[in-house]
Amino acid sequence: MSYDCAGIRQRVLASWEASPARFREDANAEADAATGGYRDRLVVELAQNAVDAGGSRLRIWLEGDVLWAANDGRPLTAEGVTGLSTLRASAKRDGTTVGRYGVGFAAVLAVTDAPSIGSRGLPSVSWSAERTRALLPASLAAELGQRGGHVPVLRLPFEGEPLEVPAGYDTVVRLPLTDADAARRLLAAVDPTLPLVLPGLASLHVGEREITCRREGSRVWLDEVPWASSTLSGTAAAELMAGRPPEERPEWSVTAYAPISSTLPVPQPLRAPTPTDEPLSLPVVLAATVPLEPTRRRLVPGPLASHILAAAGRAVAALLPSLDDPLPLVPVGLASGPVDAAVRAAVLDALPDVAVLPGFRVVDMEPVAAAVTGLLEAEIDGLLPPALLAHGAALDVLRVERLRTRDVVELLAAGTREPAGWRAVYEALEDAPDRDALGSLPVPLVGGRVVTGCRGALLPDGPVPPEVSSLPLRIIHPDAAHPLLERLGAVPATAAGLLEDPALRAAAEDADGYDDELARGVCALVALAGSAPEWVGSELLLPGVDGPEVAGDLLLPGGLLHRAGTDLPVLAQPDWLEPETARAAGV
Repeated sequence: MSYDCAGIRQRVLASWEASPARFREDANAEADAATGGYRDRLVVELAQNAVDAGGSRLRIWLEGDVLWAANDGRPLTAEGVTGLSTLRASAKRDGTTVGRYGVGFAAVLAVTDAPSIGSRGLPSVSWSAERTRALLPASLAAELGQRGGHVPVLRLPFEGEPLEVPAGYDTVVRLPLTDADAARRLLAAVDPTLPLVLPGLASLHVGEREITCRREGSRVWLDEVPWASSTLSGTAAAELMAGRPPEERPEWSVTAYAPISSTLPVPQPLRAPTPTDEPLSLPVVLAATVPLEPTRRRLVPGPLASHILAAAGRAVAALLPSLDDPLPLVPVGLASGPVDAAVRAAVLDALPDVAVLPGFRVVDMEPVAAAVTGLLEAEIDGLLPPALLAHGAALDVLRVERLRTRDVVELLAAGTREPAGWRAVYEALEDAPDRDALGSLPVPLVGGRVVTGCRGALLPDGPVPPEVSSLPLRIIHPDAAHPLLERLGAVPATAAGLLEDPALRAAAEDADGYDDELARGVCALVALAGSAPEWVGSELLLPGVDGPEVAGDLLLPGGLLHRAGTDLPVLAQPDWLEPETARAAGV
């Protein structure tokens, strides 16, 4: 195969000799690319060249002061050599690749002045500052002196012997280093998300590090970490292409990527697909074929750019339903620049058409949100984890309902729980921010009733005998007892305190004859307290041998007075009443 390197050199040298200004122009353009727009894109451009050649694997490594890059793409062609040797005139025009062997190859000049390329079994092609200087016509001597000996490296190609290509690869790039430290820095700073924006690149092996990428539909596994992707593409209308360079293609595409179960640690720049200097504030990797300045660092504003950025925002919005935590991708706060502002505005415009957290709610009750969420999540659907409150502004954008204290109390009141379950509720709400709203919490009472609010209810200090459940007292069930209830108005009560409750005395006074449940309940409290207030002996009816009598009028059977044969009524001594309790009750 012949690459016509001699013919290319002859034509270029003739043009330089005919016009020293052309030589100066070529040298300046190459220097601008190598030290300006492409100064830090060595790995990116090598990867892009591999993908443009149809390769899926790229390996870059150092051997002493030589940097090597091998890919499994199509072999180098004469058209490729022409593209590499002609600034801003890529051999690729069919729209199927990004920029095969175009100006981006100038990125290698940041670390070398004698690059070579060779495909397996074919002659290699090299470029050399030293060999170029040796071929310059004498008419350029003054120009060369003014430039300090600097020449355009990538204009004169030289054909050479085949390069050794590693097994499993088809093409290799050889870069004898002029700045080994710079090369090492560039390799150490390799972008781990690079395979995302270069579809087709399945393996990027840099030094000892390998980054893998595989795709299945809209899912991408980068180093086995799953990412979601969203792609939009189209053909720009003629009015959008007005004012654009003749060779710029109207086909455009945008792809947004985000990890499904995590968030990118820092915002990413817009990719085109190489990184630009246009910052993005959203934690996505966004690649878009936007029109760029010659350095490929800055976007060229205009109708075409606006059209593509609007599509980019829609692509980002389409990612949200696929993410475990979509809120970081919801635009809030200030934009990082005009490009970021355009993308964010398009995301917000697209959100109403995207099913992001539809009908969801979040408990907004710090510091008790997590505990309350745990109580409610089994009862209501669509409850978000409280950690998402950190993205409060995003929740507002998505119109997620926030559950405040009163909302939570209302939801809790609609449910049913055992007394111990209500105690768990009080425990969770103990430090709730709105204490007043807790006043309408349901409270279970002894006997099975559940009342609204605990103000004035009796808060026992221990177990309550079952007989007490029939008494006309608002006694909070012991299994539900919690210090929060006292702070909400419940009255602490011992057994003696319960006996002092006016409602209990009134029940004894108003009783129409003997009330067995009342008698049993009061005596159960007397047994706990070990004593009784005066009203028990004068008002409470207990069963006597000859009929009910007030406790203070009854005698214990077998006592001194009973044996003396007095006419006083005698306690019937039922099995539920111990003698000691009867004495304490006034018998």
